[in-house]
Amino acid sequence: MRQDTRRLRDVMRPALSIGPNESIRAAAERMTEANLPAISVMAEGRVVGLLSNRDLVGKAVARSLSANDTKVSEVMNSRPVRISDDRDVPSALLVMQARGVHELLVQDFTGQVVGVFCDCGCCELEAK
Repeated sequence: MRQDTRRLRDVMRPALSIGPNESIRAAAERMTEANLPAISVMAEGRVVGLLSNRDLVGKAVARSLSANDTKVSEVMNSRPVRISDDRDVPSALLVMQARGVHELLVQDFTGQVVGVFCDCGCCELEAK
């Protein structure tokens, strides 16, 4: 069996961001339009969180929060896991398993967030 040597930069989804004070409805609309499973949350030029489909369902829908009145900051993950874009897919999956997350913020060598990698299968499908 051949080991997957693809790099995250080749399979990640592009970075998209939203502000922490925007509504979760606005976030969901952006994520849907871009067909992304997660979006980085930016404030004053820096990443302050990550909002995923899982956050929207598990923290907002499950608690019947208002999509218009609930801020992204209320349901986002404020401690997203970051990983370098030159890591390979198997090592990224191991990081996800060890940290108990389903999405990773992918950053380049300068530390700039350039994408999102998730375990939902959409990243691998995009690369093919």
